[in-house]
Amino acid sequence: MEHITPIHEKLDSVLSFFVTSPSAKGYSNLEFILKKLWEENILTPEGLEIQKILNKLIKDGYIDYTEHEVYEQTGSFAGRKFERVYSATWEGIYFYEIGGYRQSFNEKKRLNNLETNVQKLNKRAYLLTLIIAIGTSIAAIYYFIEILKSLK
Repeated sequence: MEHITPIHEKLDSVLSFFVTSPSAKGYSNLEFILKKLWEENILTPEGLEIQKILNKLIKDGYIDYTEHEVYEQTGSFAGRKFERVYSATWEGIYFYEIGGYRQSFNEKKRLNNLETNVQKLNKRAYLLTLIIAIGTSIAAIYYFIEILKSLK
């Protein structure tokens, strides 16, 4: 059975590449990223998946890119194209240093568990309050009857 890497691990791996790899500092077009991730055994080079991961990291503000105009001449084709050059942002470096997506994922999981426990405790507190209120009402009725008996 094939091991499926959770998305937060993939995101952390690519972010780690931009933060820690000296060769990634500002010279990372998509082909270079695919090659380096493959060489460093970080991620299998699947262009579409890498592009989705890069888009997510860009959306979150952890990496950024600039477009450079590149002149290309191959065979009879001569022209210009734009190539994206990616690099980690300060926010990306900080986010990576405090644990990245794995830490964020674990923190959300911990908060969900904490929220569930708080809801359970609130339900128990409500039930105990209800039982005490019913018990107090029964006691009040009993003592009211006793007072009425003593007045006769």
